[in-house]
Amino acid sequence: MTGSHDMLVRLATFSEEEAPRVEGVVIRRAYGPEMERVTAWVREQFGEGWASEVAQAFYGQPKRCLIATKNGQLLGVGAYDSSHLGVAGPLGVHPSARGLGVGAALIRALMIEMKRRGYRYAILGWIPANVQEFHRKATGAVNIEESVPGMEFFQGLLTLE
Repeated sequence: MTGSHDMLVRLATFSEEEAPRVEGVVIRRAYGPEMERVTAWVREQFGEGWASEVAQAFYGQPKRCLIATKNGQLLGVGAYDSSHLGVAGPLGVHPSARGLGVGAALIRALMIEMKRRGYRYAILGWIPANVQEFHRKATGAVNIEESVPGMEFFQGLLTLE
């Protein structure tokens, strides 16, 4: 499997009672006053493009940005409906928290939140080949084979450099 793909997740299989937990980690909707801190963190960790998408998720009502914290420290961020309706992402976890279940818990929390908002399916947009297996295991996502990530919706995107 090569290249990036959009992926599709069927939300009917997600249950709030089965939301994954990681010891000591709190996953919750971000609060408005946290927007600057969260977007600055995302900018530092993942770049300007993701920071802009996360900022956009803060403007939704309710907020469409979830954060993972431990002892008051930000470990991860996930957003949905930030660039396009029905699209989950961006999703990012600090390198020190990878492999601990934080990313899986965060993406599953996003899927539960989207289901709660009435979505039947979620699109995971522009997923690189090296993390597609993570999404398959965490959410049951399948590749949308005919997708050309980014090309349909981001033609003419201004460069961020």
